Amino acid sequence: MKLFNKRFAFVVSCLLVCSSLASANIDSTEEVHVIEHAITLPTLQLIRQDGSSAKFPKELDDGKPVVLTFIFTSCKGVCPIMSHVMKSVQNKLGDHAKDIHMASISLDPEYDTPSRLTEYARALEAGPQWIHYTGTNTDIVKFEKAFNIYRGDKMNHLTVFFVRRSPSEPWERFLGFVNPDDLIKALGLESSSTQDNH
Repeated sequence: MKLFNKRFAFVVSCLLVCSSLASANIDSTEEVHVIEHAITLPTLQLIRQDGSSAKFPKELDDGKPVVLTFIFTSCKGVCPIMSHVMKSVQNKLGDHAKDIHMASISLDPEYDTPSRLTEYARALEAGPQWIHYTGTNTDIVKFEKAFNIYRGDKMNHLTVFFVRRSPSEPWERFLGFVNPDDLIKALGLESSSTQDNH
């Protein structure tokens, strides 16, 4: 009976993994965690949720660790889950969240105006370290291509997170619904709580 239960649990785990990969537009042959040596932040200007301009790469090059992802506010599929992962990182870090940059880049800049991003961020209780960005279609595509996630249509976007400990270190890519603790570890930090505070 114990052997049967272990085999059953293994089969269920495999099915859940495959289901997650499918729903996240991920090729199951791709590695979940990869060190990306080729990523270079593009030189361009995006717009923060408060309407102010942000010049890249300077925006993220002050030495702080960065966790970055791509979402859009009208997304009803994986984006809310991705944003919840980001919120969990923020909550688990507690007061240490101020020591990092958290960036959510909109894949739908025409719809995602600064005011919509502000509402979205407010609903997530995003702290001042977590900025949502929009911009022109051209600049958003450049940003996507720099991270090698451009798929031509926002509906085909990957469920992916990027972490960089400092400007002198390479980016790390995490595909799928990653555990927030893994992102925190990649940032070189430790969680200040053992559970997410909703």
